[in-house]
Amino acid sequence: MSQISWLLVSSTPDLKVGPTRVTERVTDRVAERIPHRNSWRGNCDGDRVYPTRLRRLPDFGYTGTHRYSLTICTHQRRPHFTNAALVEIVRTQILRAGGEREFEICAYCFMPDHLHLLVRGATETAQLPGFTKHAKQLTGYHGKRHTGKNIWQAGSFDRLLKEDEDARAVVAYIVTNPVRAGLVTDPGEYPYSGSGLCDLPDLLDQVRWYL
Repeated sequence: MSQISWLLVSSTPDLKVGPTRVTERVTDRVAERIPHRNSWRGNCDGDRVYPTRLRRLPDFGYTGTHRYSLTICTHQRRPHFTNAALVEIVRTQILRAGGEREFEICAYCFMPDHLHLLVRGATETAQLPGFTKHAKQLTGYHGKRHTGKNIWQAGSFDRLLKEDEDARAVVAYIVTNPVRAGLVTDPGEYPYSGSGLCDLPDLLDQVRWYL
């Protein structure tokens, strides 16, 4: 299986490149340009997302090797994810939750006040509600230990990708959020995007035609 095909179908990826730690990719030049106020508001699509409950399809079990696009907002839309140390804490716990709840973290992007994810169930028994709950519990606990504050608002927003949907477009949408918000001019410059399956340059190379 090619490195791109894991984005196209619900099957196990064959990627040999390990995930890159966020803190190893953060440069002072880029991190200092990420605003600590709300100047990105109105430019990022996440500004329109105010989830309070998971919006479930009534006749779908959310179990198995399906792919989902998730958005989770910070408590009171505070810009928690301008802090590299906190991003690394949350990223580590999300990868941990994926391993413990049988989910692959295909792509992520930490915007200042919300998180975008593309995830995929790695087994036929993988359940999205269990993964989401576990991820928020782990990240909420460790995030609060670091900041002294709640980091998440209640609920989240999820979208089930269709079986024939090309997920490269979804990944491209996720990693270009910082560009649309005016935080960087190239998605490769943003220090808080990546994948649990490969490093950021490889991820961008796989979706280059969609950027």
